[in-house]
Amino acid sequence: MSTKGDDVYAKQLLWIDQDSGSLQNKTYHAKRPHKKSRLGCQNCKNRKVKCDEQHPSCGACTLRRDTCVFAPSAVSPGSNKPKSPSASLRSRQSSPGSVDLVPIHNRDVTPFIIVKEPLQIATGCDAIDMKILWHFLGHTCTSFSVEGGNSRPIEELMRKTVMDHAFSVQFLYKSIMALSCLHATETTGDDMGDPLRLIRYQDGVFEAYAVAIRTGDPKTYGALLANSLLLTALSSQNFRLPQAPSLYIIQWMAIWRGIGSIFKRIDRVSLRSTGLEKMFYRPAMDLTAAYDYIPWNLRALVSRIPLDDADYVSNEAYIQGLRYLATLYQNLHQGGFGPVMKLRIITWFTYLPSDFVQLVLNKNCRALVILAHYTVFLKLTTGAWWLIGVGARSLQDICMFLGPAWWDELNVPLTARDTDDPTELARLLLGDPTWEPHRSPTNRWDAKEEQETRQLGLVDDQGRPVCYESEAGAIVLAKPSHPGDEPIWNISQ
Repeated sequence: MSTKGDDVYAKQLLWIDQDSGSLQNKTYHAKRPHKKSRLGCQNCKNRKVKCDEQHPSCGACTLRRDTCVFAPSAVSPGSNKPKSPSASLRSRQSSPGSVDLVPIHNRDVTPFIIVKEPLQIATGCDAIDMKILWHFLGHTCTSFSVEGGNSRPIEELMRKTVMDHAFSVQFLYKSIMALSCLHATETTGDDMGDPLRLIRYQDGVFEAYAVAIRTGDPKTYGALLANSLLLTALSSQNFRLPQAPSLYIIQWMAIWRGIGSIFKRIDRVSLRSTGLEKMFYRPAMDLTAAYDYIPWNLRALVSRIPLDDADYVSNEAYIQGLRYLATLYQNLHQGGFGPVMKLRIITWFTYLPSDFVQLVLNKNCRALVILAHYTVFLKLTTGAWWLIGVGARSLQDICMFLGPAWWDELNVPLTARDTDDPTELARLLLGDPTWEPHRSPTNRWDAKEEQETRQLGLVDDQGRPVCYESEAGAIVLAKPSHPGDEPIWNISQ
């Protein structure tokens, strides 16, 4: 039985029962004030509460997000010993209005979620809603990480920073729930994957998102940026639907381009204040060096355009598009399979020059031939559930749209339709039947991959590293080639 003093500290926790999957209410009681925390941290002593004496940060300081400081004498010789699972759980409490859970890579502890008040947007959720939220935090959020080592900052960013934005902006919260529901639909098949719930979550998301873009309220910048990325995965479901429109890859490209449109609308400098900067890291590239990796048949596609052909005026736009495509061939030659290669393929649409994008939007035949070769690379992105079927469906659509008149130029894409083996696809793309990858196409992780992903950062749309210049209050090139050299943002052209 609780005392009156305990009731002051009592709170209601929403939790998921692991056996029944039902939503439960459970009251817990914080410790009463304790004046004799002899080995506790300075904050607990000042607040006159009992410290749990966990190092390096006690549970109370972790909960309040305070800097935890112990007196030198308070650090016992055994304080560096590994914590027990129960101690680790106590030390991972976070601030009110946030969500925390046991990391999914810790297989010794059963994953669960504790949702603390206030959680205004989640009010009224039923048990399945809460399971879907848990599913996002424990599983779906890993879909946007290319890291495979022990440190996975993007996953932590999705669980904490993105959720902080979502609990303030409803359209982002609903997008998260819809994406988690879609993931559950395609991976678990249980009650979390209810198509009617998916429709309910999606209802009104795009309208509210569009209004927020037009309004441009700085308070929603983080939600706008996060939502622009989540929509690329959420909209990928159409590739796996038989009734999806033909050439859906073009609409999907426009959704990817929407990320750049958001940046254009709200100013890239604002990215720093959202805490989401790492979500928009892309691989660097050298467009000049990549030119040498353009396959000969694609060079001929452009160089043999007759002078009297109406397409001749688009010659430069084709060449620019091929330069960006060539970066994928270059990386495949030099690095084979790996996380950076995968990220290059996934983010390719975000780099492209506007002139080439317009040719694709107009369904120009030569632009679609180039796009078809890109979709072969999409078949290499194994391991990401939301990319399943994107490459295969797009290859089929483009080849059918262009028809036999273009089959000579589509030899590689046509052949690629018949295999899903990554090594065979790479040999086909490179025109080398003896080619062997530098690394395994499986999910095995190594030190070189770890180093590659740690070198990722912000780049402009020509793949040149950029950084924030505090004095100028602007994004500038990290290594400008000449005075006045500035970042290029193709979405602005």
